[in-house]
Amino acid sequence: MFESLAQSGDSPTRSLAYRVLVSVATSKQTPAPAVQAAAKAIESSWQKPERAAPLLRAIGKEKAARYADDVKARLSDANPEVKEAAAFAAGRLE
Repeated sequence: MFESLAQSGDSPTRSLAYRVLVSVATSKQTPAPAVQAAAKAIESSWQKPERAAPLLRAIGKEKAARYADDVKARLSDANPEVKEAAAFAAGRLE
């Protein structure tokens, strides 16, 4: 459900959905199938800038250090929105 919301055209909905997915993927109390589903949704979102940018902002807001390498890899992204979101996330992960 949250994967489809993360792909919606509505920015606030997309933002909330990515925060939920990041939270589910990083929580130690989440059942394994839910973690795997959230991780799969997150992984597929890196491929498109319109998904990567809100995902990066969600990672920063959730301070999800598990994704620090993914954030660092996008600090020099060619897409300015992704690059800006990566900088935001990196700052929150410090």
